Amino acid sequence: DVPSLLSSESLSRLNATLSIEMAKVLSGKDTLGSGTLHSTLEAGRFSIDPLQLGLADGTAKLEFSFYPTATEAEIALSTTIRNLDLGIGWPI
Repeated sequence: DVPSLLSSESLSRLNATLSIEMAKVLSGKDTLGSGTLHSTLEAGRFSIDPLQLGLADGTAKLEFSFYPTATEAEIALSTTIRNLDLGIGWPI
């Protein structure tokens, strides 16, 4: 039997950390924004804490965790969005 990649058995075998920081994202001479991502896999729990994007006039932040057990999984997700303009008449 090959365990699922997202099973508690598979995830508990590994520990990992991934961190990415983008100080400035450019398109030609235009600054589009910035961002950070911090993700971990530790003791069977996968988490993104946080994924944060700085855009022209606003920010978006996401936090997520996934922790499977033998019979179920615990999933948590939260987002915060401030001053994000999706177009004319659609500000959040």
